[in-house]
Amino acid sequence: AAADRGDILPVTKPDADNYLKGVKDALKGIIWKDDSQVVDAFVRKRYSAQPRIEVKIKQLQ
Repeated sequence: AAADRGDILPVTKPDADNYLKGVKDALKGIIWKDDSQVVDAFVRKRYSAQPRIEVKIKQLQ
């Protein structure tokens, strides 16, 4: 229950930045030509009964 509320955070591998790298690589050629086009990112790990990766993309003008 504490993990679901966010009171306990996962500090085990994989690292949050490794998840980000995987998402950026997976979206190469689909959302952007190269992941060097990504200028900002916010990443966090949480425990969940429904494991997933959520991605929100916003085009900057």
